[in-house]
Amino acid sequence: MNRRIRLSFVALFALFGAFLALGVAGPGCAPGSTDTGSTGVGGAGDSPAGGSGRSGGRAGGSVAGNGGDGETGGASGASGLGGVAGSAGGAGGQAGVTAGASGAGGPGDSGGSADAGGLGAPPDAPAQTGGATGKATVCINADGPEGQDTYALLEAILGPRCIENPDDDHTPPFRHVKEETDPDVGHHFAFHVHRDDSDMGRDNNKNRLELKVNGGANDALKGTEGETLTYTWRFKMAGDIIFSPRFNAMFQMKSFGGNAGLPLINIKVQPNSGGERLLVEYIGDGNGGPRIVGSAPLGGLKGVWLEVLCRAELTNDGSVYMTIKKPDGSTVITVDEKGVDMWRQGEYIRPKWGLYRGKAPNTRDVEIVRFANIGITAGPTPDSDCRPQP
Repeated sequence: MNRRIRLSFVALFALFGAFLALGVAGPGCAPGSTDTGSTGVGGAGDSPAGGSGRSGGRAGGSVAGNGGDGETGGASGASGLGGVAGSAGGAGGQAGVTAGASGAGGPGDSGGSADAGGLGAPPDAPAQTGGATGKATVCINADGPEGQDTYALLEAILGPRCIENPDDDHTPPFRHVKEETDPDVGHHFAFHVHRDDSDMGRDNNKNRLELKVNGGANDALKGTEGETLTYTWRFKMAGDIIFSPRFNAMFQMKSFGGNAGLPLINIKVQPNSGGERLLVEYIGDGNGGPRIVGSAPLGGLKGVWLEVLCRAELTNDGSVYMTIKKPDGSTVITVDEKGVDMWRQGEYIRPKWGLYRGKAPNTRDVEIVRFANIGITAGPTPDSDCRPQP
């Protein structure tokens, strides 16, 4: 079929789909349904029906089905798929895969290549759209103490067993990651680390409580060679926190496979005779020990929500850019390293948030480090700060 006939056919098909989406509502769907909507019927809310036409259909329900065909693809509910690519030239994106329970699949990049599809976001996150690469920011937000199960919420996005925890050290088992609320950031995750907790039962010399991208997570959350990944989040140390005199890591970028022994990037507190400092370390692939690339006195940084952006180019001649800011917007640490080895010959690079420290008798029975508005972007420019809209 020649180009003029093909484009005319697409235009007629789009108008027909739009008419149906306006005039025919998809049937309701009880939560948990896995029905797939039929092409040409516009669904919304808890309707399982996908749609077709210029903007695709929306598939609802607790476990949504597929959106319909269209130039920009359809949105979806939890665990469902967005619409497939449209047929007008290169416009339209593939399915926007949801990243969490009740998240909405993002529209594809309507001006980009046929494989551009947006990632979805969890509840309460701002609406996501496909960027230059068609990959939107994936937000990891708490929904509060009365919301869904915390571990289930996190595992739906980051994969099963994404929380490295010592829950079984306690009788009965103790959930070390909880959800709490405060007036500054609202709902957030509170990481409780006890003095006598083990390193997941493996090492009685360390405490480890970390949240990570795990194997079952969407591939777009895993940093592969040649990609640029951007991580954003807020965290707060207790105002009276007592750190281990050995080491205290609150963020790491580590390899899965390859040279996975040491992190590439490490945000930590290292008490010393010169006073406590917040440090950013870079660790190369077999070319010497850790190198401090950012540092600031800890005074004035405890008890407040700090905002972090970390952008990493994952190549053997890569780069890392990071800022850590106070709530008033003032920058306390800037890292801008170029020409550094950011690949470890493994399967992928992943982030880890939490508290990993050496055991020490001076630490208190429990310390809490808090995290909020975590975002992962497969690309250099986040399209959301992951802060819920009022």
